[in-house]
Amino acid sequence: AFASAMDAFFRDRLWEMALLLPVILAILALLSRMEAKRFSRPVLALTDGVKTIAEGNLDHRLEIQTGDEIEAFSDSVNRMMADLKEYMAAVSAAAAEKQSIATELSLAQEIQEGLLPRVFPQASDSNRFELFATMEAAKIVGGDFYDFYLLDEQHLAVTIADVSDKGIPAALFMMCSKTILKNIALTGVGAMGYDAVMNLANRQLCEDNDEMMFVTVFFGV
Repeated sequence: AFASAMDAFFRDRLWEMALLLPVILAILALLSRMEAKRFSRPVLALTDGVKTIAEGNLDHRLEIQTGDEIEAFSDSVNRMMADLKEYMAAVSAAAAEKQSIATELSLAQEIQEGLLPRVFPQASDSNRFELFATMEAAKIVGGDFYDFYLLDEQHLAVTIADVSDKGIPAALFMMCSKTILKNIALTGVGAMGYDAVMNLANRQLCEDNDEMMFVTVFFGV
């Protein structure tokens, strides 16, 4: 009787285990799937977010809060995007400033070229001489210049000059040198010699010349 009772007990337990086992396996499968989704969801979100950023949307932020390395990585990506936006803004500002400087230099070049004579006399019945000149600056603007003008009916003044240094400072000094020399030559040549014209122009250029710039000049008549 005891053996029969034990046999019946184990059979009942086996049937119960047989019935419970699928339920336990189903629960385990469900829990495993939920855990897999919980782990893969932030990874997929991170992947989609990085893809969005790679497409050019630098304002997109990764909102991942998992408290692990994935959250730390997403925070690093967000910081990198913020730094990249600041860098791009700085580059854009620098490019705009460079373009502004280039525009100003181009205007300065036009002004400088406009100060040089560009209508050249040709030999004809009414004119006894012809000449031509050109100037090409080492930079956009420079300190070289030429000039020619009639002092009177019989005398033609020709100037070829080179200002020290290059760029905007040389261009400004070139304008001063050309203007001062021509004005003195036209107004004072009748009362003074050519050497006096050069000396007076030299003294005027030396006044308030704190940068100690100079110009080498050929002045011929």
